[in-house]
Amino acid sequence: GCSRGDEPYSVAIMLDELGLLHKSLIYATDFNPRVLKEAQNALFPREDFIHFKSNYRESAGKKDLEDWFEMEENFVSIKEHIKKKVLFFEHNLVTDDSINDFHLIFCRNVLIYFNKNLQGTVFKTIDNSLYGGGFLVLGESENLPQNLKYKILENKIYKKMKKR
Repeated sequence: GCSRGDEPYSVAIMLDELGLLHKSLIYATDFNPRVLKEAQNALFPREDFIHFKSNYRESAGKKDLEDWFEMEENFVSIKEHIKKKVLFFEHNLVTDDSINDFHLIFCRNVLIYFNKNLQGTVFKTIDNSLYGGGFLVLGESENLPQNLKYKILENKIYKKMKKR
């Protein structure tokens, strides 16, 4: 559930700041095509940018957040070098299979909308989509099923165990 694209663009900015964006592709998925189109536009109200800057400072960002945005009178837009590294796909976590193999998956505040049975289906798709040794980040209210082989690294950050 990529919503407006805040999270995938934030990850792209973080990777760019670390000098790793050129090696990366970020897949942002949602089942709602209207939401995907809005996120792809990469436009945000100017008043939201104040909140973005606060979050960026709190996360120990080292540059000016403006380095990644084009500033307009009423809105801000993600710069093209960031935007082109975020790919948007229509994907239903319950009914669709894996779309790729990933090193890192964010699935935050999506699973809370599913019952336990559907959560199991989604976790199976996530597990099949993550490389051994890859990382999974869940939302505050979400829990990893005990039958999956993951090591807890931090609160809601998990590392998938490699098969032996």
